[in-house]
Amino acid sequence: MKTLSAKQLLFVDGIGAVVSAVMLGLVLPHFQRHIGMPITELYLLASLPIAFAVIDFYWLLARNGNERTGLMLIAFANMAYSLLSMLLVIVNFELLTAIGLSYFVIELLVLAALVTFELKTAETK
Repeated sequence: MKTLSAKQLLFVDGIGAVVSAVMLGLVLPHFQRHIGMPITELYLLASLPIAFAVIDFYWLLARNGNERTGLMLIAFANMAYSLLSMLLVIVNFELLTAIGLSYFVIELLVLAALVTFELKTAETK
C-alpha cells in the first residue's frame, strides 16, 4: 500500500477539517433534535476544525520544507480535539441519540486513524 507524503496528509487533514466544520457548524445544528448534542457544543466543536484547516493549509503552502513539523503539530491538535469531543460525548451522553452517538464514534475512529498516519509520517525521515 502506498503511503502518503506529509504534504498529502496535510491536504487530507485540511479537507477533513473543512468537512467537519461544515457538518458540526452548519448541518448538525439543523438536525439537533435527531443528534442530541446541544447546539453550543456543536458550535464549539465546529470552531476548532476551522483553525485546524488554516494551520493545515499554511503548512501545506509554506515553502520552508518543514511539513513534518506542521504534521506533528496538527496530529497533536487532532488528539486534543478528540479528547474534547470524547469529553462532550460523556457529559452529554444522556442527551445523545443513537444517530448522534454513531456520528461522534465514527468521527473519533476516523481521527484516530488519521492521527496514526500523521505521526508515523512525521517520524519518518
